[in-house]
Amino acid sequence: IVSYRPEFREQILQLAALLWGQDPDLNNAYFSWKYECNPYVSEPLLYVARHRDKVVGLRGVYGARWRVGPSGETAVIPFADDLVIDPAHRNRGLVTQIMRFVFADLVRRGYPCVLSFRGEPITVLGSYATGWKRIGELAPLEWRAPGTAVFRVMREVTRRLHVADRVPAAAWPF
Repeated sequence: IVSYRPEFREQILQLAALLWGQDPDLNNAYFSWKYECNPYVSEPLLYVARHRDKVVGLRGVYGARWRVGPSGETAVIPFADDLVIDPAHRNRGLVTQIMRFVFADLVRRGYPCVLSFRGEPITVLGSYATGWKRIGELAPLEWRAPGTAVFRVMREVTRRLHVADRVPAAAWPF
């Protein structure tokens, strides 16, 4: 499991076609917009699993700026999105391995948490297995580094999602 390097780009685009569709021009433009030109992070937050010099798994995380708190201050909170494993390499624990690497790298970069608001059922189950917590009725997930004081941001995110009054405080992970 390694962080993105430009030499992986073409293989990533080939693998991501399983998620995004078979139009190479559209996938190239989407990849560039989402990861290479993201205004909130200085470099792509992409993580790949490689086997014999071939990209066989991918988890994409992109920068997102959130407005939080009553004063409207902003914070960059990474957003986990694209996840795909080559069919020949599924059911081998790659998602767990990739996510452990992602979490360690994001902590190293100074991000106390990462959010995700959707996913296929198998992705959601895999997320729970790697430590994500549900924070609302639409099943948004967050992961936070042990010992971080991220609860204020998460409480405001939950409030802004209009679920705080419907999610018992005991269900919050903080």
